[in-house]
Amino acid sequence: MKRTILSMFVIAAILLCFVGCATKPTEKIPEDWWNNPPADTEEYHYEVGYAKGSNLMTSREWAKANVNAALAQYVSNSVDTIVTTYLNDAGELATNNMQSLQAFESVSKQSAKAIIAGVVYKYAQQDDGVYVLAKMPIKDFAEILKTTFAENQQTFQTNAAAIEATDKMNAAIDKYFGRK
Repeated sequence: MKRTILSMFVIAAILLCFVGCATKPTEKIPEDWWNNPPADTEEYHYEVGYAKGSNLMTSREWAKANVNAALAQYVSNSVDTIVTTYLNDAGELATNNMQSLQAFESVSKQSAKAIIAGVVYKYAQQDDGVYVLAKMPIKDFAEILKTTFAENQQTFQTNAAAIEATDKMNAAIDKYFGRK
């Protein structure tokens, strides 16, 4: 009986060890993230905003607006870089597909609100104001861009060139986000 109970504890301890080893390490955000913002990872892009208003609520909203503006700028710059990569890699295919590409660029930048919807915010009251840390999931951003381009392609034409253009754009998006 004692042996059975001891065996069950040993098995349970081994299983807990495997489960603990198999889980992803938790994200490490410094306690003073407003002074030492976390670096971007493969999974998240971070921005920090600050505001000092007449009261706490005003400061929070203003800081959040500032950080959302920084995220929108990041989205805009990312789209510009992806489009440039696409134009360089796709060559003539991209030139023949300019109408769709311009629509993609416009809609993608307008999609910043949808992208920002998935952002997680963390607040800290410091220096008579409020800091806000925004954590934006990169995977969501990349998927929204791919979906937007695919939808634009379907609007204009569905043929071998459109499929090839979609593949090249997806490759440019993956290249930008460091995926293979």
